[in-house]
Amino acid sequence: MKIKYSSLKNEARRYWWWSRGKVDGKVPIEVAKQGAGSESRTPLMHYGAVLPVYLAALRYLKKVKKKKIKIIELGCGTGRMLAFLKNEVPRAEIWGIDYTSECIEYANKNYKTEGLFFLVSDAKKTILPKGSFDVVISSHVIEHLIKADGKKFLEGAKTLVKDGGVVLVGTPERRWCQGVYGENKEEKEDGRLIPPHLHEYTKNELLELAVGVFGRDKAKIDLLKNYQFKKIFVAGVEKIKPGTWANGLFRWVRDKVPRNVFDKVTQLGNFLNLLKYKTSYKEILFDNEIVKDEEGLEGENLLLVCQK
Repeated sequence: MKIKYSSLKNEARRYWWWSRGKVDGKVPIEVAKQGAGSESRTPLMHYGAVLPVYLAALRYLKKVKKKKIKIIELGCGTGRMLAFLKNEVPRAEIWGIDYTSECIEYANKNYKTEGLFFLVSDAKKTILPKGSFDVVISSHVIEHLIKADGKKFLEGAKTLVKDGGVVLVGTPERRWCQGVYGENKEEKEDGRLIPPHLHEYTKNELLELAVGVFGRDKAKIDLLKNYQFKKIFVAGVEKIKPGTWANGLFRWVRDKVPRNVFDKVTQLGNFLNLLKYKTSYKEILFDNEIVKDEEGLEGENLLLVCQK
């Protein structure tokens, strides 16, 4: 499936106006503990890392010419992003699964509508019928699994999609997330930038994994780039990485205080960086682009595209 590689500004503009009328409520602490609800909890990560996966997915979805299209997201969190996709592709039947009942309860309460369904299920092995979806989407989930489970995750996605269907998996590029903080080759918990990220992938590693599941001619990587997000994210991490005076304080706040307090501290730090670099979350949203993977190019986030 071929798309136009360019700025995602048109898709971003659609999301911006949709989101103005769909202000997300306060995310319960039980949902926040699962890392869900990024728009209200960690807006920098939302607009620069999580949301771009859905903007890129929307571009791919627009290429599907079927009158009826069936979509599933593995690890749907609050369900908010699926509500946006349903708004943009109203002919679609969309399912969202998450292994936590708290997230699904929130999704059903806030975003369930006609043609949009939510279900508690493990993404590695769902109870849904095999080969029943045209598109499988996952945004920032695979890095929450240990490396050994990454293959199981992709195999589960392949099982769900129909022949000729597409699997879209978004995840951070290790070099520009964990790698900014420290290599941590042994994946030690106290050495992680984001503790729930059990294994972040490099571009080559993720592609090799996908080729093993789908085949060499059935998998590719698209690069998701955002200059302003990268600049602010890297600047923030550099200040608290191991060896800096702030590292001990950062780890204490990250590991010991309630999640909602940590989110507030993070928001304050990001707000100060927005002022420093004279930008805004809206500008960061509109700065997203999808780029064809070519030799020498890098992206802060990766979009794995596989066809069955």
